[in-house]
Amino acid sequence: MSNPFLRAYEFEKRYNLERLRYTLEQAEGALKDFRPETIDWAKSALETICKAILEDRGQEYKSPDGKFLELPKLIKKACTALGARTEQLVGNITGLAQAIAEMRNKDTVAGHGLEGYRPMIGRTEINIFVSTFANLVEILLSLEEAAGPDLARTKLSFDEVESGLDLAAFNEELDEAISVRLGEEGDRNIYVGGKDLRPSFLMYQYDRNAYLQELKAAKERWQENTIANLKPLIAEGVAVEFGRLGRGADDFRIKEISITQWGIRDDLARVSGSVAASVDPDADGEFGREDVLQFLAEVNMSAGQDSMILDSLALTNAP
Repeated sequence: MSNPFLRAYEFEKRYNLERLRYTLEQAEGALKDFRPETIDWAKSALETICKAILEDRGQEYKSPDGKFLELPKLIKKACTALGARTEQLVGNITGLAQAIAEMRNKDTVAGHGLEGYRPMIGRTEINIFVSTFANLVEILLSLEEAAGPDLARTKLSFDEVESGLDLAAFNEELDEAISVRLGEEGDRNIYVGGKDLRPSFLMYQYDRNAYLQELKAAKERWQENTIANLKPLIAEGVAVEFGRLGRGADDFRIKEISITQWGIRDDLARVSGSVAASVDPDADGEFGREDVLQFLAEVNMSAGQDSMILDSLALTNAP
């Protein structure tokens, strides 16, 4: 069996949970010999993960009488907080948590007042528990990656948020746009004791709502600039495609380029849209009707939005 606790360390990194790391290390050690306390450590790790998720979103994990919620209720509340709105899905996940919680309470070393004559839990039960643990962790990770942190409440550091949500380009846009008083002309940042204090960092730390407003505006500006820079590249790609069809530069005219969808992953932008163009089929200066062509392009953005490179472009229904 591969390490069922490996993915749970993602939460330790995201929320800086030293206690979780210790708990997972203990669970790993116990699993090597299939000791019953494997289950106790794993259950504790799940509870810590759920509490971290809820705390980061400003939600309680105690009942009205001040007691900590049991694992099934913690799992249910964490899933809901992460956006799992389908009642049946949340119910099934909660059912899994209920099953392993009962296994722990009835059969493990740290269970609730176990009778001395009860047999010790064995390898099969431990394997079932840790496999279910791994699945629950994977579900929580998937939900969290889809939902993202609540930036208005999260206790994640600025660097963790910027890296985890790929906000570097938007924060740079924010840094350029926000007004600051500078000690030296031309430097947008402030340095205190050698530490670089960017405007985006300061706003994130001390005025989260203002940061979110500026971040939204920065994203919009960045997207507008990117689209503006993409259109000339698309025009060049269209010219190349017409050239392959035997059309010279004077044999067609591009009236409009419309970008309808685009997304970036690993510095590669995938762009789709349409090009309104008319063609002079006989090269006699008489342009025919205007055609709307669909395109799909890939653009390398590793050097930034001002130095993009068109990797490929394909046209459909080209005349």
